Amino acid sequence: MEVVRILYAGLICTLMAEYTLRLFFYAEPFWAPAWLWCIRLAATGVGLVRGKTWKDRGFLFLLAFQILILLRLALDDAGRIFEESVSESLLNLCWCFAGCWSVGRALKREEMIRFLRLLMGMWTVGIVAHSLISIYAAWTGHLIWTIGGGGYWGLAGTLDGGDYHMMMYNAEHIVGDIRLYTPVYATVGGGLLSVSTVLIVIAAIISRKKIAKILYALAALPVFLAMCLTDTRTGHIMTGVGIGMILFALILFSFRKKQSRHEKTGRQPGMVLPWLAGIAALLVSIVFFIFACSATIRLYNQVRAWAARNPASVISSASAEETETPAAADDGVIVVSNRGYSSSDILTMRPQTWANVLRYIRRNPMTLLTGTSIFYPMNGPNAQPETTFLAGHSHCMPLQLLLATGIPGLLLMLCFFVRTAVRAIRIVNSREMPLWTRLLPAPIVMIIAGECVECLTKPAYSWAIRPFLMIFSGLVSALGTKDSLPDSI
Repeated sequence: MEVVRILYAGLICTLMAEYTLRLFFYAEPFWAPAWLWCIRLAATGVGLVRGKTWKDRGFLFLLAFQILILLRLALDDAGRIFEESVSESLLNLCWCFAGCWSVGRALKREEMIRFLRLLMGMWTVGIVAHSLISIYAAWTGHLIWTIGGGGYWGLAGTLDGGDYHMMMYNAEHIVGDIRLYTPVYATVGGGLLSVSTVLIVIAAIISRKKIAKILYALAALPVFLAMCLTDTRTGHIMTGVGIGMILFALILFSFRKKQSRHEKTGRQPGMVLPWLAGIAALLVSIVFFIFACSATIRLYNQVRAWAARNPASVISSASAEETETPAAADDGVIVVSNRGYSSSDILTMRPQTWANVLRYIRRNPMTLLTGTSIFYPMNGPNAQPETTFLAGHSHCMPLQLLLATGIPGLLLMLCFFVRTAVRAIRIVNSREMPLWTRLLPAPIVMIIAGECVECLTKPAYSWAIRPFLMIFSGLVSALGTKDSLPDSI
């Protein structure tokens, strides 16, 4: 491995691990300091030059999208580009679209697997630390504030006035669900913990040593539990999709190995059956994790109640006098919400939000051409007289893109992901691709599935989900350009 590429791969892994460190030390988890942006942009420049990224058509789609963002801002107010929040979001897009996506082109193919092992190892350490602190805070009823004071780990719910900060309030003020904050908002945290769970499973599969596989399997448990306690149904489904895509890849890989042996006898089994088996495994995984996550919350609440009734147990929590709890049942136990999938509001006001956005577009057809606003696209839909629920975003990334950039922006991103999908299919359907390459589409598919009902990759608040999406998209794009890879990789 060339020295420059070693340093580059290590730098990208460190910058990704920094996302977990920022929650501990910085006052604002979504914004990065200036010195960090200098390092990110330097890494971006190295990736662009080493990978000659501008030669890839996929990068041109991303570049055109970012230019469209700049033009849209210029139409609104060019001076806003230099505002801290706006420039931060633009730099975030540059870092994800150029820096993270370029990894696949900047590294040689035999170096990618080493990069993935290092990346997942560093990320696992950070995200497991957050998960353990979150679970401890939930169990004891504490709200543990970060060193920088920008957030807290612990259970929180909705107050009468809609506030989510529970520390100074009594249980009778709680009117909504009790969910785990990690320390970002529960939905964002749940989505990231879901992605992290799938990444840890992939890391366990691609690790060579048995002890590493065992450690990764153990690491997945607290991350999965913390994800469940956020009671984020999007995260539950994303986990099912991600694990299902891993099963899909394993089934096709197993078939391809058998097919290679059959070739010696001249027999050529068809591909229909393994694809159907893979799709069936994907669907079963989604259904399984929908029920498994709800069952996990239910089990946690039961064990927590048992601990409260047995104060002498080693896992009992602090007494009510020692800690302030956001909400409690009759026996003093904090009950994590378990919204499940049987209520009439299973989509949590999303259909009303979608209808509101579509109504606004019908009344303002120019939105389809130019969009409305990059950073405040919901201002128009929320101002309509029929609006009964004020949404911060459209809870559907395609609709969000349509509101922000119009059809041009939506088409650019659609072309990018269709191109990525074609290369992903080429990888999983190939005869010679090694197993680790076939697992790369799993994080991409699960994030896109989540974005059908969420906006986890918004420029301003994407945190680490958008970078992971771009890293894996870049790897798939680079590896999917050839029909085969040596089995030794």
